[in-house]
Amino acid sequence: MKQAVVLIHGIGRQRPMKTIRGFVDAVLPKPKKPNYPKFMNRPLGGEESYELRVLRALQTSSRPTTDFYEFYWAHHLKESKTKQVFWWLLSLLWRRPGSVPAQLRPVYCLLWAVGGILMVAGGYAFIVWGPASLRFLTPANIYKWFGATAAGAVLVASAVATWAVRFLAYAERYLVPRPENIATRNTIRAEGIALLRRLHESGNYWRIVLVGHSLGSVIGYDLLRFAWNDLRRPLDAERVKMPELKSFEQDMRRIFAAQGTEGGRIEAIQDKQQRVWSELRQPGYNAPWLVTDFITLGSPLTYGSFLMADSVEEFEARRREREFPLCPPRRDHEDVYYTQRARTGPGQAPVSQNILNSGALFACTRWTNIYFPYRWGVLGDIIGGPVCPAFGEGVRDVPVHLSLRPGSGGAWGWLKRIWARGPAAHTRYWKKFASKGAGRERPDTRDALQALMSALRM
Repeated sequence: MKQAVVLIHGIGRQRPMKTIRGFVDAVLPKPKKPNYPKFMNRPLGGEESYELRVLRALQTSSRPTTDFYEFYWAHHLKESKTKQVFWWLLSLLWRRPGSVPAQLRPVYCLLWAVGGILMVAGGYAFIVWGPASLRFLTPANIYKWFGATAAGAVLVASAVATWAVRFLAYAERYLVPRPENIATRNTIRAEGIALLRRLHESGNYWRIVLVGHSLGSVIGYDLLRFAWNDLRRPLDAERVKMPELKSFEQDMRRIFAAQGTEGGRIEAIQDKQQRVWSELRQPGYNAPWLVTDFITLGSPLTYGSFLMADSVEEFEARRREREFPLCPPRRDHEDVYYTQRARTGPGQAPVSQNILNSGALFACTRWTNIYFPYRWGVLGDIIGGPVCPAFGEGVRDVPVHLSLRPGSGGAWGWLKRIWARGPAAHTRYWKKFASKGAGRERPDTRDALQALMSALRM
């Protein structure tokens, strides 16, 4: 049997298959035979998109045959507009300071400070120079000042608008359920769920791994929580024992009560999740769910309460209502599973089946979150961060280190270092480390790539 890895790209104007090719090239080892490809390339099948293909890594002594899929969604957000970004950012700035995540508070305060300074400076200039400048309002002066101001405003506005539409509008159109965004959100989710369903129903795979980068991690989380509701129910109706499922709550209490390191606790939780998943797949029960691991890279889910709800209170309420599944599932007023009677056949007595509820996705799926820690206002990945505080203590948060290989940085070396270890860090979670070459400074991404390889468990 084969395994499948589905990669969901992040914000940007990526071309189909470009992201998945770089990803697969980084996570697969170099072939032992010279001039032998790392992977084969075959048609995706179906009529969803003729731009996409499947990259297949053949079986080795330590890895089963692995198919890599890319869920491509960027073409659905091509009509983003600047005004949408403006109103979205304004609504975020209008939040009370206490609801802003600590990682974003410096940016939040800076934007408010800049806005306040501009308002004060504009008012002061009008009061001091306004009346006295009336004598300069001749037609010639008005023409000159208007032309210079208009030219400067056009240049600045064009630069800001281009950057905003290219990046921030993608997030606004998917994250904010405005009426004009609903069709796009539904289309992206429907296509992603169709891909997951096709992989489940193909009968070709024994496990599926879902990997989401940047905004792709939010899309991946949505795909899992919607697909889970249909794929969690058993296909067979036989009387089977499920000790791992029945002892889930008891084991979780024991794990959290035990004195030990945080890494040991996460390891125990993920071991339990894997045992529950194996139990769901046993003959006689045979739940269709194949997703064993969810991996997020540079994920804005770290700001879940800020981006996915209008307030911290609303976000907490939606978590309690099981709209946002937690890892591990939270038990407030009922167990993570319920009992249902099912008939095995005509004239046969019904049997009792234990079924995980709609919010218990992460009772059987492990979640690993990898990020470059953001510090000092410029270094690290400001988009990513720890997800555990928002989505449960069972998430394995893995901070990884990004350094620069020693070398000549040139005249602008200090600026290149800040860029490489700051804004550019968001795109370096699987960038290959070039150990050879000229003495030029290059990012050392081996720590992130090693963490990703460990999470994939291929």
